[in-house]
Amino acid sequence: MPKSSPVTLTSIGKLLDQKLKQELSAQEKRFDTKLDQRFKANTLDLDQRFKTQRKDIVDAILKYIDKNIATKEKVNELKTQISHLPNKEEYYKKMDEYIKETKAFREEKALLPHQVGDIRTRVEKIEQHLGLATS
Repeated sequence: MPKSSPVTLTSIGKLLDQKLKQELSAQEKRFDTKLDQRFKANTLDLDQRFKTQRKDIVDAILKYIDKNIATKEKVNELKTQISHLPNKEEYYKKMDEYIKETKAFREEKALLPHQVGDIRTRVEKIEQHLGLATS
């Protein structure tokens, strides 16, 4: 049996360690490359989704602004439309007149049946006195 030297075994161990490290490193690189490709694909997909969502959000904001925030033209149009309306004092003055008229009408309406009843009894008395036929 040949005699082996401890130096040769150490150098063989170092050589095996280097080969093993190189092989692991190559496998890690292949693995990392696959992960990078997946990550890039996912990143591109996420970027596309983000752009789509961002576009949807911007569209929704613009639609809200168009619907709920007035432009100068809309404000001026509104001013011309409400310029025909009475101001607060004119409104309350007119409402007071309507309320007075309504109140007078209701009072008159309450008195009317009594007046009609009184007139009816007077007419019946006159008809009886004159001997006319009642209708």
